[in-house]
Amino acid sequence: MNNNSLWNDVLNKLRDQISPVSFNAWFKNIQLYN
Repeated sequence: MNNNSLWNDVLNKLRDQISPVSFNAWFKNIQLYN
């Protein structure tokens, strides 16, 4: 992913809204596609 600063901002906002366990599972799924 090239837009790291934007991507990190999006992830930070999502992380504020969902539990760590859910976030970790979701993030692992995202990594599979990038």
